Amino acid sequence: MDLSNRTVLIVGGTSGIGRELARRFVAAGSTVAVGGRSPKTLSELAEEGFDTIRIDVTDSASVASARDAVIARYPELDTVVTMPGIMLLEDLRDPAHYEAAETTIDTNLMGTIRVIDAFTPHLVGRGAGTFITVTSGIAFLPFPPMPTYAASKAAVHAYSEALRAQLDGTGVSVVELVPPAVATAGQEKVNPNALPLDDFATEVMQLLSEDLTPPRNPRQGGPHAPLGRTQRHLRRPRRTARPGPGHAPQPPRLTPSPLSTAAGPIGRAPTSSHARPGHELRRAATVQRRAPPGAGRLVSSAIASEVTPDVLRLPGRHLRGVAVVIG
Repeated sequence: MDLSNRTVLIVGGTSGIGRELARRFVAAGSTVAVGGRSPKTLSELAEEGFDTIRIDVTDSASVASARDAVIARYPELDTVVTMPGIMLLEDLRDPAHYEAAETTIDTNLMGTIRVIDAFTPHLVGRGAGTFITVTSGIAFLPFPPMPTYAASKAAVHAYSEALRAQLDGTGVSVVELVPPAVATAGQEKVNPNALPLDDFATEVMQLLSEDLTPPRNPRQGGPHAPLGRTQRHLRRPRRTARPGPGHAPQPPRLTPSPLSTAAGPIGRAPTSSHARPGHELRRAATVQRRAPPGAGRLVSSAIASEVTPDVLRLPGRHLRGVAVVIG
């Protein structure tokens, strides 16, 4: 992706990852508008020189109005980053959690769909463009304290895969950004291993600027090598020794999650009795653009297969810097 001359709308980019990516796109030479619903943060961004758009992704009328305003100002718009996201703790033992679940789905999943639906005719009409969706490493991991957040991000991942398939041949590409635990919104206070925001943004922009389309390789029985150069970015962690003959593998033990409510701890996260100190999925980054059919699933499976009980204690705690881009 050429980052030097794009016209980018970042929906949900008023803070954290989105705000930093907005700055990076501008630094690379692109024109950027930021959409959000907080008047305070929009005002702060305007003071930085960003064009800002008021948009509430839970309101279809607001999304349509924002789309019309953006396209009127920027008819050359070619990149839409959609990253609405709220993270709410839930205690599934309490029926009152349903309200949090409903709000999470309406914002994270339906908000993404509303934005994509609003801008798809424009990008398809141009014959070229890019959607960038933002999910989470938690989409591929169990995370009991925030079950609906994890489910919503897993759903956005699945939706991105389907969107990519349906837009094939239109000139519009779909890229999925899968952040790890990043040191924003106070995460560094509860997770000292969270990836610094500056490091994360640097890695993402570098990956987006690369063209890692798998090379054609007819000897592999298809038009492309299965994953080609993509795999070189995935560093596998050291594997623990397997039990010898006659020794049954030890079942994962369960340790309480440090996140809790007044009703008590929320869920438990599996760990392995074979886990060694420091055994973690090391920094990995994967880009795949215009992949052959099914390759995105292979990348996702590769990620998921690395997140075994040996390396998982709590999502983020031992997954320091899993920056993944699938597209």
